[in-house]
Amino acid sequence: MSSVNPGLDPQDRKAASEDRVEVPYRFERSHTTAAVHRDFPDLPKGTSTGVTVSVAGRLVLSRPQGRLAFAPVRDSTGTIQLFALAGETADFRGFCDLSLGEWIGARGEVVTTKRGELSVKVSDW
Repeated sequence: MSSVNPGLDPQDRKAASEDRVEVPYRFERSHTTAAVHRDFPDLPKGTSTGVTVSVAGRLVLSRPQGRLAFAPVRDSTGTIQLFALAGETADFRGFCDLSLGEWIGARGEVVTTKRGELSVKVSDW
């Protein structure tokens, strides 16, 4: 079954299918969400670890807020927050347009936010 709207006429359907971005079938992750929490317990607020991880899961919430966005993802082991900045995240606009329930893989540095939430600061996804 095609993800292009079948109600479109053939010309519009072709144009819509050409505009789609190919989504990779597989994403190699370095850590589960539980492993990130296990490896980085009790970090102080506003900490940058310098350690890059790859995580993957289902988007459970999306909170774009101007030039930054928060998006918790859940895998079979737990949940971790993705933290994206417009100037540092590849295709930031596309990241903000993700729909709830979509599968996403992201790479970035393990950090804690100003409020102390353990997060992955997304560089690419």
